[in-house]
Amino acid sequence: MRIAVAVPSITDFYFSPRRMSGLGAAAVARAVLLHGHTPIYKDFTAEIRKTPAVPLPAELNYLKQILVPEEYGQTSFFSTYKRLGPSPDTCAEQLLATNPDAVLISCFAFAYSDDTIALARAVRKAAPHLPIAVGGGGPSANPCYFLKDASIDFACTGEVESIIDTLLERLARYYPPHSEVISPDPEIASSPIIPIITVSQSRTGNFRIALAVTRGCPRRCAFCSNFLTHGRKFRKIPLEAVREEIEQLALPPGSQVHAAFEDDNILLDADYFFSVLEMLSAQFPGITFSAENGLDYLLLNAATIGRLALYGFTQFNLSAGSFSPEALTAQQRPFSLKHLQRVLDLIAGHGIKTILYTICGLPEDTPESIVDTLLAMMQLPADIGISPFYAVPGLPGFTDSDRFSSLKASVCKGSSLYPWNQSLTVIQLATAFRLARTANLLKYPENDPELASACRKKKRLLTRRKGLPGITEVPSEAADAGMVERFFQEIAE
Repeated sequence: MRIAVAVPSITDFYFSPRRMSGLGAAAVARAVLLHGHTPIYKDFTAEIRKTPAVPLPAELNYLKQILVPEEYGQTSFFSTYKRLGPSPDTCAEQLLATNPDAVLISCFAFAYSDDTIALARAVRKAAPHLPIAVGGGGPSANPCYFLKDASIDFACTGEVESIIDTLLERLARYYPPHSEVISPDPEIASSPIIPIITVSQSRTGNFRIALAVTRGCPRRCAFCSNFLTHGRKFRKIPLEAVREEIEQLALPPGSQVHAAFEDDNILLDADYFFSVLEMLSAQFPGITFSAENGLDYLLLNAATIGRLALYGFTQFNLSAGSFSPEALTAQQRPFSLKHLQRVLDLIAGHGIKTILYTICGLPEDTPESIVDTLLAMMQLPADIGISPFYAVPGLPGFTDSDRFSSLKASVCKGSSLYPWNQSLTVIQLATAFRLARTANLLKYPENDPELASACRKKKRLLTRRKGLPGITEVPSEAADAGMVERFFQEIAE
């Protein structure tokens, strides 16, 4: 069979190809090939050139109260909803031009389920009798959300290695109409991991390698949904298989290469991690590294940080989760804020940038605690990153799928600022986001000295808008006055 494997285009306020490595879909294409079929791989997010504006979905109309038209710059929120990649009809047309016998669509996160369904509908409309399956993080969280749409025949959960035999058998004897969940057989749920490494080239000619050489994480952090797809058992690809994949990468001699690890918690076996770094460094002298999903700061120490620096880590992405011990305990997140401080100091001593992330909107959060967290982060040698909490079906507290039956999946995007836990309102979540960006600007005023000075002087949330000279104040109705006042009062003191 000729089987099209597609990563659909995405709608959101913001998206970058770096957020979508396509490793899951690439693993599906590899599995199809290994089983004797012909895969046609299409990552439509990789085709981002222009990002045309699209109407804000009706289910997100509640965001209009906090949007400032055409704002940009260091302290801005987002103002325009965009389609990142071709339209669903164009994607379907390109897929069907390859004359496939089946279409498999990857949904890497439940939040983008509606985009996945939009592509399935476009394919179904143009080719009514072609079997269509979806898989990835979205279907693994809530397969019924997809199967309630008549355009989708199969919703696959878990990892491709554990379901590929069943899926291919179903495709071979497909008959419409069909609606079936394909889940891993417990007896083969720990099938060997298919090694996948993808390479992309930037407009400047540099190469970026994306790879994941491990699966699963035994941590039970209540806000993490990784286990829904990959389970809680930490598993590694044999080093020899990793070496074979790396040696097959043929890049022009002297190329600038950066490798981004997508693993969820690779430092659980630091020796294994260093072995992979050594392989890549031997293959591509001068290569640099990053870990896109972050490294567990509890597993970092002076020796580990020193070795990572020598290998060429250009940035550390670390997650504190929260600065509230009570919140971290409630979220089952192991922590040591004293150790975090030591880690950040060590990284700064090597002259390497750190982005430190906190989650905003946990049940234990209050407007006061969020401001206090941002103030504490301003004192640390790291850029401030803020991640609004978003629910995923299957997370603790969100295991009742009926809760999502009346909601569109798009409210599960971090940028949607949906008040899942009602600990913070939409306006307070937006204020936290803006304050985090303002805090970064005040830490690094050289990025916009005029705006930084104005923020300190006026003690208000300020931004810039296209087409308007100077600086604009964020409307009072779009921000929480108490949070803003507390923030700037503490800054002044």
